[in-house]
Amino acid sequence: MMQVMDVATSQTLGTLVQWANHPETLWSKNLLISSDFPHYLREAVEKGGYHGDSLIRKGVGGVALYVNGAVGGLMTTHASTGVANSFCDTVHVEPSFDKIDAFSIIDYPIHYIEQPIQEMGEKAVDILVRQIDGRKNPIHLVLNAEVVFAN
Repeated sequence: MMQVMDVATSQTLGTLVQWANHPETLWSKNLLISSDFPHYLREAVEKGGYHGDSLIRKGVGGVALYVNGAVGGLMTTHASTGVANSFCDTVHVEPSFDKIDAFSIIDYPIHYIEQPIQEMGEKAVDILVRQIDGRKNPIHLVLNAEVVFAN
């Protein structure tokens, strides 16, 4: 996942989500044109995860873009596998939009690496200016990044 933020306001401009899973939750009998689970994923990233009118997890704003990663086979839950809705006593077994929605309200923590974006930009400009000035000696930099463990 990559999040692009406005440096001045710290507001999210966009989020890129890459996940290696076919959007085929509705399985082989689906004749609908649908964005399947990526729709719910994008909505949750942008606006937050909801159950009915209740906000479960706040979104980050901006525009979310989903792209498929390297997928070698069918990875969605089998059509006969039930998915429990954690807010009611319903288990969705048949492929349906309700089954997809039940996945969207499951709270999966996402860990990420926070990089020093401003410092990276400043160092890139410094290196570019050095090269324009004719100084070709290599520069080795180590910048501190932090692994952020989501709750």
